[in-house]
Amino acid sequence: MLKKRENLKMDEASASASALAFIEEVTSKCDEVQRKVLEEIISQNIETEYLTQHGISKGVQSDRLSSPKYRFIIFIYLHEHKCAVIFSSGTSKGAPKMIPTIAEDMDRKHMFNSLPKHIMNEKPSCEPQKKSLQSVSHACREGDWKGIIRRLWPNTKYLEVIVTGSMAQYVPALDYYSDGLPKASVRYATSEAAIGINLNPLCDPSEVSYTVIPTTAYFEFIPLDSPCDSPSDLVDLANVQVGKEYEIVVTNYAGLYRYILAYNFCCLHSMRSTRVKLKRSEKWCRYRIGDVVLVTGFHNSSPQLKYARRKNILLSIDADKTDESDLQRAMEKMSALLQPLGTRVVDYTSYADVSTIPGHYVIYLELVGKGNGANKEALIRQCCLAMEEALGYIYRYLRVKGQIGPLEIRAVKNGTFEELMEYATSRGGASINQYKVPRCVTSHPALELLRSHVLSAYFSPSLPHLQQLPP
Repeated sequence: MLKKRENLKMDEASASASALAFIEEVTSKCDEVQRKVLEEIISQNIETEYLTQHGISKGVQSDRLSSPKYRFIIFIYLHEHKCAVIFSSGTSKGAPKMIPTIAEDMDRKHMFNSLPKHIMNEKPSCEPQKKSLQSVSHACREGDWKGIIRRLWPNTKYLEVIVTGSMAQYVPALDYYSDGLPKASVRYATSEAAIGINLNPLCDPSEVSYTVIPTTAYFEFIPLDSPCDSPSDLVDLANVQVGKEYEIVVTNYAGLYRYILAYNFCCLHSMRSTRVKLKRSEKWCRYRIGDVVLVTGFHNSSPQLKYARRKNILLSIDADKTDESDLQRAMEKMSALLQPLGTRVVDYTSYADVSTIPGHYVIYLELVGKGNGANKEALIRQCCLAMEEALGYIYRYLRVKGQIGPLEIRAVKNGTFEELMEYATSRGGASINQYKVPRCVTSHPALELLRSHVLSAYFSPSLPHLQQLPP
């Protein structure tokens, strides 16, 4: 038995060594690997109608693929492949997208998902610990949940979690329940493509960056400071610049391409199968993931990306434009005010209410903690003002001029955001593991759910400070 266990450890060590060697190999020749990926995608679809119409035939050379004529070719990947449709998590607005997928892509995804495990094998790990239902129940009845994870599982060395973007708001809660255990954010993946892995998974959450694995898809980037947002602005994976922000554009093996010309996906369901049908459209549409990333460095020749925010503007009443990072920054200001009261934010979402004159921002909050009474109500009103103070100059300018109304916080009853998750996953079929709370809600049913759970409402008591812009 002991010898068998030693053999398993040797096999695991060998697999980890192979995985780490693979990472070094593909990141050392990022541009070459990306060119090969694009060639494979093109060659696998060479007989599709769209490529045939544009004169691309078998045997096309890689140098032709990089020429302007072929560089922006797109096509629909349905030729001789079993294609299914899955639903995305509806990250931004709670509306799942239909994502085509193929059986051949599963091995590629499995390979990517196994890489963090082999990296973590180089770190300290914990032994499995069995806990009886009685011991768990006893620990939870003690009343003090601080450090509950360490008390239940003393050998735990780290938590595998997501701590980037809007998920950063959960770091204080994780620290509270785990008594400061390290937090490993190991991979960066979306419904559309697996992107990168964290080669330093036990780093501080604020320092997390992901090294792009160039075999998973063909990646291009739109510079955030690009004024034209045209095809000529696209930057290859190997040519992004450190310190610049980009929006990701993906071309993958399963049917999503840099442009979708004259076609949109629609899904026809039956009890036996899911079919994809193509509908004509009059407009060009680049397929975008919607993620904005900051290039923090390179591992060999492959860039390392820090997730910054979603591209989409969340809230706008007039000329104001508030995105995910703006809202997250405002929430952090508010959370700092609530902390001395023993109150914390469970979760939140937002809504631009234009039914009032003038329109105003509405923040739906689920709160938990010891604070209550008049002091808590006065503090939440101050939280409204603190959030406004943290928003951008244009928002504050329009507030002072009376073109935007006072920010409103609506406190909802406990369990509201669990119900919102159940609604979103049951309606769209998205996995609970993928679900993330939408930071802005626009759908009528979701808004009705939130409104029906409101316990109290608070408005900003005064105008935000309007600091003059520098000359």
